[in-house]
Amino acid sequence: MKKMKKFLSIILTVVMVLAMAAPAFAATITVNTSYAGEKYSAYKIFDVTKVTGAEDKPGEASGYAYTINKNSQWKQDVEGYTVKVAGVDENVFQLTEAQDDPTTLIVSINEKVDFNTTTAAEAFAEYLASKLNGKTADDTATSATVTGTDEIKATFKSDLAEGYYFVTTGLGSLCILDTTDVEITEKNIIPSLVKKIVVDDKELDTTTAKIGDTVNYKITVTDGKGTNEGIIVYDLIESGLTLDMNTVKVQVMGTDALVDVDEQYYTVDSKAGEIDNTKYSFKITLNADYVASLDENDEVYITYSAMLNDKAEIVDDTVDGSETNDNTAWLTYSKQKTEEDTVTVVTYKFGLIKTDKDGKILSGAKFKMYDKATEGNEIKLFKNSDGTYRPALEGETAVEVEAGNVVIQGLGNDTYYLEETAAPAGYNKLEKREYITIDASNNLVTVDENSVYVGGGLRVINNTGTQLPSTGGIGTTIFYLAGIILMAGAVFFVIRSRKNSSEN
Repeated sequence: MKKMKKFLSIILTVVMVLAMAAPAFAATITVNTSYAGEKYSAYKIFDVTKVTGAEDKPGEASGYAYTINKNSQWKQDVEGYTVKVAGVDENVFQLTEAQDDPTTLIVSINEKVDFNTTTAAEAFAEYLASKLNGKTADDTATSATVTGTDEIKATFKSDLAEGYYFVTTGLGSLCILDTTDVEITEKNIIPSLVKKIVVDDKELDTTTAKIGDTVNYKITVTDGKGTNEGIIVYDLIESGLTLDMNTVKVQVMGTDALVDVDEQYYTVDSKAGEIDNTKYSFKITLNADYVASLDENDEVYITYSAMLNDKAEIVDDTVDGSETNDNTAWLTYSKQKTEEDTVTVVTYKFGLIKTDKDGKILSGAKFKMYDKATEGNEIKLFKNSDGTYRPALEGETAVEVEAGNVVIQGLGNDTYYLEETAAPAGYNKLEKREYITIDASNNLVTVDENSVYVGGGLRVINNTGTQLPSTGGIGTTIFYLAGIILMAGAVFFVIRSRKNSSEN
């Protein structure tokens, strides 16, 4: 599965060392890597001796003798390494005592085995990685930035004994086989992370919402190359959002739909904490065994919901308009941390002002807010201590808006309808709802020094006098009917009077 693929992908193409034909002069190994702070370990598998005379005869193949000490920590593993040949397990290496030194074993390749291939070397590297327990490295090196450059390298000591080395890395399973005097490249790639807000199946970096709305989040973790350690995902939610831990899911794509990852493969820690001076709200750990089972570029999805609450930051036009309710995620793998990915929820406000026809502010009017021009759902409002209004949360006492000149805040992009439930004394109450649309900005009221309306916001005008009915209303119709009856009665009385007079 993944482990085999990863080993196959990393072993350098210059693995001719295993074919007994790689140079081995100066004893230095340097790892070129883009990950600082990672530890590398070098294990000498074989001693290497250059066969003299090869350089003196151009065109002839260079020759190298490979040996291993009888007391080497790798001897038993080398002897026990087998491959299938025609369905039969064959030992790859044959070890024979040197005539002049019984403690030295000469290494040769079983003629039945085709070991002069990259694939064969890659398989051997995987085998060696499985035998690391209890082994002592000949040297270790930690990657760091090279002074005066942007390069990150790990360099082993320069007096390493010449040999054929197996180099491991703390980043993952992709190890390197090569002789000394080489520069090798870190092939492990750490996982990556992307954070999004999901709205109507669209994945966004920014959205708007009103207080009380539920916001859905999605973290996509993409597996890297060679990963075989746990992945820890951290998430920081600002105070304007309330996390619902019951909504947390860890999923992968199945045959044709998302499927839940078995809970044995990950842990969720809902306790807030801090790591490297960075706070987080919760973390999720994908277990090392599960990570090792993933293939390169496999994706794991972490989803959850949070509610925009009464502590939400409201965009303030008098500051810089950057007030947002952020959610940030990142992951760590080995000693590496990815860049933080932040998504934002923005919420706005508008002004509601009640005036007469001349722009003079009137008091005593009351309003309710709805999501439609007729019928629809009432958006219940709560009055803040500063006199502003916002959508009420569960358990809070809803009130009618008293205007005046007031601000309603904590609203997302949408159209909002205000219904007048009471008019100022002596003024007519509106017969239909007035509306205002929020479109990615605040819409506040401006008045002059005399508190007379200048512009902006939602202006609701009231007129004085007897309320005139709309078409079809009962209103003055009853007066028309009464007048007609009175007129008919008068006509009847006049006619009756004349008739009586003529009879007399």
